[in-house]
Amino acid sequence: MSQCGNERGLTSENCRFGCLLEVMIAKTELVHAAIALADEGGLDGVSMRKLAKSLDVSPMGIYHHVNDRDDLLDEMARTITGTQAIVTAEGEGARELLVHYAFTVLGSLCSHPWLLHMVMTPGRVHQLVAPNDMQRLLDALGAAGLDADQCRDSVLGVSALAVGSASFVVESDRCRDDVVHALESALRAMTAGLTDEAPRARLAQV
Repeated sequence: MSQCGNERGLTSENCRFGCLLEVMIAKTELVHAAIALADEGGLDGVSMRKLAKSLDVSPMGIYHHVNDRDDLLDEMARTITGTQAIVTAEGEGARELLVHYAFTVLGSLCSHPWLLHMVMTPGRVHQLVAPNDMQRLLDALGAAGLDADQCRDSVLGVSALAVGSASFVVESDRCRDDVVHALESALRAMTAGLTDEAPRARLAQV
């Protein structure tokens, strides 16, 4: 029996599954440790050597889970965005979902400023919330009468607005409250034509 099996009391039949589970948990721990480093010191604070030291492991052990630093950064971004939920009240429509989406993205990027830099790098981050929540938003927009192109353009427009608002908070001395008020005003104008009572209405152009 392997060392993994002895440590976990696994039989030879299920040792392989136990070893794979151990690897999966270790990778999760590694990625969250890297996120903590980035939250504290930005992307410049994330290196294989620093990460290994924080986990008390050999730097070579990190490469068991990621190919290189870029791969690690991608895993960090996916961990944040892939679990980011749009919190809404039951029964809210497409307009409300878009507004909640914008503030979900704003909060996530302000909480993890390093993620903002990755989002603003072309081709680096492709989705800002959990896949199921993004689909729920798109479904709501479709139910409100928007076609596929309008749904995509609506999400892209609100995403750009939220990312731009986050950049004001992270990159400048602008008061967060001022940015929030400005975002609220912009969202009201952008979504003025989107109501459940007017299913064929388009989003106002930015």
